[in-house]
Amino acid sequence: MTNNDITLFHELIGDPAKPVMVLVQGLGLPSLSWHRELVDSIIAAGFSVLLLDNRDCGLSTILHHHGSPNVAKMIMRKLFGLSAGSSSYTLADMADDVVRCCDVHGIKQFHVAGVSMGGMIAQTVAINYPQRVLSLCSIMSTTGERRYSVPKSAVRKAVIAPQPKDREGRIEQALKFWQVIGSPAFPTDDALLRQRLVANYDRGFYPEGTMRQLAAIIASPPRYKGLQQTSVPGLVIHGDCDLLVPLKGGLRTAKALGVKPIVIKGMGHDLPMQLLDRFAELMTTHAFQAEDNRTD
Repeated sequence: MTNNDITLFHELIGDPAKPVMVLVQGLGLPSLSWHRELVDSIIAAGFSVLLLDNRDCGLSTILHHHGSPNVAKMIMRKLFGLSAGSSSYTLADMADDVVRCCDVHGIKQFHVAGVSMGGMIAQTVAINYPQRVLSLCSIMSTTGERRYSVPKSAVRKAVIAPQPKDREGRIEQALKFWQVIGSPAFPTDDALLRQRLVANYDRGFYPEGTMRQLAAIIASPPRYKGLQQTSVPGLVIHGDCDLLVPLKGGLRTAKALGVKPIVIKGMGHDLPMQLLDRFAELMTTHAFQAEDNRTD
């Protein structure tokens, strides 16, 4: 699928006649990062699932010609309440990508769920295309307001740290990063984590693309008022041990949507295997309730 000369990898899994749930991944992560067990559980509950690689990631177009933004400078300006400056694209453009992928399959209305940056994109889809979105699920994400979005200092530095040049070095750095931001109460086996990181890397790892995505996050306006005004039914899930997107970001999102957040004790900034059944139940139950409550 092409959106303004950007080709987006996407796939619709399951019965296309069933309600569609679009899953949007986070910073620098391809759709391959969604646990297949979670996808299968959502399909088994009565949905089809649309997956996509965000622009600048995986098998979608990598905007090499846009260069590498000065993210460190943008972050510092944001921290001091200044304009972060411009970026190659914004979260609104990435939200358009999601809708265009749905258009290709003739999907007029859909449920959308996203994690981290994917949650920000999902929120933007709900704000900009409320007539298309049946329900919104925002997982370990935030409204984009500075005071509710700043990661812990050590994690913030790790996000923008220089990347090793070799494949093994990059995978090892990613492994250490995920070990830091993962869930203390639900640890992931290192061998399994490494296996996933290798798969993500081989799918298409582009550090400059990740920095452009991060620049899009920083440059995009806050979404609190937009979420307040949307009529899309919302679900917010967040861990109380999240070092990358603090819990207060999820609480703020829930407040904007007027819903009670689901706070999972001991969960960090990942989707632990031990919680996949719970996630599937929360996401599909919320989507079914939104379907039942439709008035159109």
